[in-house]
Amino acid sequence: MQAQTLAPIQLDRPDQTETVYTVPKNYFQVESGFRTEHLGKDQNIYEFPSALWKYGITDKMELRLITDLAREEGKMLLRPLSLGFKMALTEDKGILPKISFIGHFMLNIKEGIFTKSRSVVPRFRFTFQNNISENISIGYNMGMEWNTENKVPSYIYTLAYGHSITKRIGAYIEAYGFYARNAKADSRIDGGVTCLITPDFIIDLSSGIGLSETSPKYFFAVGISFRTKL
Repeated sequence: MQAQTLAPIQLDRPDQTETVYTVPKNYFQVESGFRTEHLGKDQNIYEFPSALWKYGITDKMELRLITDLAREEGKMLLRPLSLGFKMALTEDKGILPKISFIGHFMLNIKEGIFTKSRSVVPRFRFTFQNNISENISIGYNMGMEWNTENKVPSYIYTLAYGHSITKRIGAYIEAYGFYARNAKADSRIDGGVTCLITPDFIIDLSSGIGLSETSPKYFFAVGISFRTKL
């Protein structure tokens, strides 16, 4: 009976605004994508692929693993793994949003093809969503991230407008950015579309531009995601 009434797959990609929804209990979900960023003169970063692996341990909590294989400055790098969870905190009620919490720890494994990381570093964010109508939603995140090179945190914010054009096609526009003490802000905008092939399989396409000196000039991404019951 649950499979007949299960809502279609919900993603944390392609936007930077993480969804408030968790993977259903006993479901395994993979969100994978290919992304390229143009930083300037012959400077490009390629991610192929980045993947978010999720498993629902309850109806309100999922376990998460993030893996990123990238090519930067002509070198292949497997970025530090991120282990974490997402937990649903409150449901939306009137003007009050649905709220969830996401926490991760980035882990260094070894040197070599792995990026050099001196410690285990945390990152977290709160995710919010207001459903304006059956077809329109506003999602926004606030959080903090640490990197593997220093102990100064970055603050992250996102704001996304999502619209269901049809039952299968969705679109969004988004503004987001990062801010760290004694560093220039990194602000960006992006947009994209999703196409639901089946309730458990979806593809996406997105692109965006940087608005500040420290941002990529532009970026482009495609993705494939699916879920299955274990």
